[in-house]
Amino acid sequence: MFKGLDWDDDAAVKSVVSDIIKRMESKLCVPTTQHDELHAELDEYYSIVIEDNMNAEEIKELLSYIQNTRSRVAYIYVQAMQSYRARKTILDTLTSIISKEADPKIYKNKEARDGFAAEKLAGLILNVQIDDFLRNNAETCLSNLSDMMSTVSRQISVMQIELQLGELARPASHTNQPYSNYQEDATWDSDGSVDRDLQELSSEDEDSEDTSGVGVEVELDF
Repeated sequence: MFKGLDWDDDAAVKSVVSDIIKRMESKLCVPTTQHDELHAELDEYYSIVIEDNMNAEEIKELLSYIQNTRSRVAYIYVQAMQSYRARKTILDTLTSIISKEADPKIYKNKEARDGFAAEKLAGLILNVQIDDFLRNNAETCLSNLSDMMSTVSRQISVMQIELQLGELARPASHTNQPYSNYQEDATWDSDGSVDRDLQELSSEDEDSEDTSGVGVEVELDF
């Protein structure tokens, strides 16, 4: 792979190593990633606001937005993980090969020879760290979104309890007594629409629990 390469010629070494890395990345299908843009996008998702005393429709919209956002962040995580694992594989492979090219008279132990290889692979090492940083950021964002989902779910539970208490507090119905004479409790809605909305939200939330985990398991073979 490096036959005849003068390791003291920094320009030649950089050119050859860079070309080999690009070819290996191509074979491993390393995705092209705009790290700065993705970090900026993730930063926006940390600022989602959960208001107090939201109505059923607002909660439904927020749950949908959080779920869609989690799907997007999970995609970013998978891309970052794929890049990290691929580049880490390339780094480990080339480190093993290049360390053997080190002059044993100068680099007398494994640590020294690995240091020699790391010097020639500095750019790749940096890219591995950049991918790892994005992966960690996306994972933390997923965890934060799951916490938000739990907070909204608790609000649903509170509203359901309030509705049940409102139903218990509602005056008994009499045949000839007009509904307009009742004093409406703020915790229930006369047409039952809030109950239906909350039942729907509760069902949606239960369905979403299967995918609310913090981690995202990724199986990639290289």
